[in-house]
Amino acid sequence: MTDWFARPVLHVADVEASLRFYVERLGFTSPWRFDKDGKGCVAEVDRQGCALILADTQLFSGHRSGAFEPGKMARG
Repeated sequence: MTDWFARPVLHVADVEASLRFYVERLGFTSPWRFDKDGKGCVAEVDRQGCALILADTQLFSGHRSGAFEPGKMARG
């Protein structure tokens, strides 16, 4: 059975700077990230079972639900 857990989403102004802080200063690792046009948009950091999502605030601007605007996410 898969273990499910929630990850809080932190809306940040600069994903790159936030990643550096969590990884270099607080000892987190970053198992994945999503970049667009060479700029970090969304990334996960984790440490000892604590996982956080760092998301660029510009991806959420204008959306009351807090959901990603479909046109701003890459199609995979």
